[in-house]
Amino acid sequence: MGPGDSPFQGGVFFLSIHFPADYPFKPPKITFTTKIFHPNINSNGAICLDILRSQWSPALTISKVLLSICSLLCDPNPDDPLVPDIARTYKTDKEKYNATARQWTQKYAIRTYLDRVKIMALKRISKELQDLQREPPANVSAGPVQPNDMFNWQATILGPSDSPYQSGVFFLSINFPTDYPFKPPKITFTTKIYHPNINSNGAICLDILRSNWSPALTISKVLLSICSLLCDPNPDDPLVPEIARQYKQDREAYNATARQWTQKYAIYIEYIEHQKMVTLVSHISNYFEQFNSSLTNDLLSTTHGLSADTTPISYYVFDFERYSDKIGTLHDLRKFMIQRWHNSFFYAITYLLLIYAGQIYMKNKPRFELRYWLAAWSGLLALFSIFGAIRVLPELVYVIYRHGIKYSICNNSNAFGVVGFWTWAFCFSKLPELIDTVFIVLRKQPLIFLHWYHHASVLVYCWFSYQDYSSTGRWFCGLNYVVHGVMYSYYAFRALRFRIPRWISMIITLLQLIQMVVGCFINIRAWQYKKNGESCQVTDENLKVSFVMYGTYFVLFAQFFLGSYIVKKSHGKSQKNATPKKVD
Repeated sequence: MGPGDSPFQGGVFFLSIHFPADYPFKPPKITFTTKIFHPNINSNGAICLDILRSQWSPALTISKVLLSICSLLCDPNPDDPLVPDIARTYKTDKEKYNATARQWTQKYAIRTYLDRVKIMALKRISKELQDLQREPPANVSAGPVQPNDMFNWQATILGPSDSPYQSGVFFLSINFPTDYPFKPPKITFTTKIYHPNINSNGAICLDILRSNWSPALTISKVLLSICSLLCDPNPDDPLVPEIARQYKQDREAYNATARQWTQKYAIYIEYIEHQKMVTLVSHISNYFEQFNSSLTNDLLSTTHGLSADTTPISYYVFDFERYSDKIGTLHDLRKFMIQRWHNSFFYAITYLLLIYAGQIYMKNKPRFELRYWLAAWSGLLALFSIFGAIRVLPELVYVIYRHGIKYSICNNSNAFGVVGFWTWAFCFSKLPELIDTVFIVLRKQPLIFLHWYHHASVLVYCWFSYQDYSSTGRWFCGLNYVVHGVMYSYYAFRALRFRIPRWISMIITLLQLIQMVVGCFINIRAWQYKKNGESCQVTDENLKVSFVMYGTYFVLFAQFFLGSYIVKKSHGKSQKNATPKKVD
């Protein structure tokens, strides 16, 4: 925390600490990950402090070092600066230095911290909403009042059958603090109820909403605890002493009054409102499934000043997309791909061995025509790719338009819902797509290195990426679906012996080259974001593998393009049969 007697007051500064293998004989490497305006701390977060260099001693502890850094914030050393310009300002114009330092603190160390806390809360609240929809507790429902406000919910509790509240439908308002779950939600009854632990304002006297709150608790558990409170009041810790007294002294009168209030306030009108609530929560749930966490992402954008408009709920979702994580076979396949992604190496090696053996087998055999089979197979993959593009591209365009390029690269959308299903389908399809090579072998066509290299490598990469839901997958899936839709359509028509102008195959190869360039660009941008200390939901290992893959694809496709369309053309040789090769 920024010291109170400095221009950094109120700021929350994050630092990374790396201990060397021979610590404490060598000092730890400490850098600021939060931007700060200070003569002894540069833009990379490096700190100019003697005890972290020549004056280091094994007797020093990390606690003492951090306290020294705090002292440095209060008392900079402009005579040994890392940033001479700031040191000069500190010496010549202290007022300007303090003003700029306060501005940086406000911009990078206060607002950013609050945004991080709010984002953590939104993620937690969103997960709890999904859990409530997936496994709703008995007699309880809850969800946001408005789809674009996740911090304000409405809940309903059906009166327990073994209580005087039986048949009642009770509404509650739930307000989550921005630092949830580290602080409890504020829950109040909006339906009047006669209860010793619930007053006329709807406030609830429940220990887990006060001193016994724990971040491990969920809203589902809290609502179930409130249900239990209706069945078993606590008259020894009342909010309404008169009702508590009656509960102790005249239980029959208490039950009669509670039933009257339930009949009057919690049955007829409230039941109608309850049905509206169920409908609203259902819409929110459907909306949530459509774009994976787009509801959360919309709200995250508001912390950065973006519009809070939402994607229309009317966007159609097929049942197989909505319930893909609940359909047994699909669920098992997704689980298998995540847990056993290493099997892709076995599949790739087996594929290479089989095509090698197949070529040897076919060497002295007559070729198979398989023209209609090839047309059917290519047509099937073309339809699959076109439909996949139609399902994922709207989300990509929407995210870029609403949140920008960085958000589209660094925030994933490929776990659940529409995009989640089609991302899984894309990754899984790399296994059956190996059949492409079967047609080449059986028809005794030339099998170039590019073809079998990319089939084997992309299978491994896609399964590897799927197991950690890499955020860059949004781009890779969308682009690949588009290119494959065009390319496989071309293959299908060629197999049916349609006369197709040669320039179309040239354009398809150009599209593939563009895809490689965009893929490299996305990886470079993601790498830059991560190196700047920004959050990006893709691992360094994934970026390295992906960059090598896209880079080699670009080189191979460029060679193919030059050899097929430029060099031969310059020699006046017609290449009517030159066709684009598939890539992922």
